Amino acid sequence: MHTIGRRSFIVVVAGAACVPLLTSAATEVPSLLDLILLGCNDLDHGMDFVEQRAGVRPAVGGVHPGRGTRNALLSLGERRYLEVIAPDPKQDQNRVEQFALKTLEHLKELSSPHLIGWAAHPGDLEKFSALLRDAGIAFLGPWPGSRQRPDGKLLQWKSLNLKKLSICSKLIYPSRQATRPLCKPPSSVPKAS
Repeated sequence: MHTIGRRSFIVVVAGAACVPLLTSAATEVPSLLDLILLGCNDLDHGMDFVEQRAGVRPAVGGVHPGRGTRNALLSLGERRYLEVIAPDPKQDQNRVEQFALKTLEHLKELSSPHLIGWAAHPGDLEKFSALLRDAGIAFLGPWPGSRQRPDGKLLQWKSLNLKKLSICSKLIYPSRQATRPLCKPPSSVPKAS
């Protein structure tokens, strides 16, 4: 497995956060950016990977019921975080929602952690979907999503996937647009320094 240093890891994650800026002159992280997805086939391995490179261990975030995955989170600042996502061995893989199967299979096939996507918060997802449809931009969804936190609280949202990306589609795919209540990651989520 090819390893990268802590500084290189932070540069890659920061660079991924700035991908939408490649077409503009802005110098800040896009205000709509919600999360960056680091996929892996084993959550503990993914958490170790981040800790070794960033010097901070992500906190277990919970499970995604019906999607066959679980995650860990690392805050990247106000309302932004790195989500380490992996298959959840405790979920019945035969009960995974059809739309989530491709992502789950991709995660299982990863031999090492990889950046697999990002999510933005466009506001009203139904209005955003209509704008995409009117502009002729192909997408899948919206689908309901949820995460059961270790404390039992259930967070819910809707998301959609763009079918094609014109920028960095080889580095970051598929893009996932998520809508959920605006809130910063909980204080229990470690912060990247």
